[in-house]
Amino acid sequence: MSQSREIRSVPNVVRFWAARSPGNVALISDASTISYDALNQRSNRMANCLLGAGIRPGGHVGYLGMNSDSFFDAWFGAGKIGCAFAPFNWRLAPPELVEIIDDAQPAIIFVEGGSARKCTPFRPGHQLNTKSSTLRRI
Repeated sequence: MSQSREIRSVPNVVRFWAARSPGNVALISDASTISYDALNQRSNRMANCLLGAGIRPGGHVGYLGMNSDSFFDAWFGAGKIGCAFAPFNWRLAPPELVEIIDDAQPAIIFVEGGSARKCTPFRPGHQLNTKSSTLRRI
């Protein structure tokens, strides 16, 4: 059977390789090397955390930060529960982010530590119109 027939969605990439080659390297970063099995487990935990936070299939999950291990946990975790994933460019100015995030209407936004300073304009009660958005620092 062709691999392309088994991989029909983004989360299936991780599931497929975790089942076929669990010890193979999936991600390499400055801090660590992560296997497909570990990435699958981490993204499963993220999916369960999202469900526990009330995020449901069809919802939108945002991410503000640079490429990192946590980006992939959030991306694959969101996909595993049927959510759209919206990565926001950390290089944008806060007013630009407000407009884009307001348009995306994420139910939750994960914010990588270094990007937290850009979040002041869209904390509850500020410019962001998305009443249902929740900021989570990772």
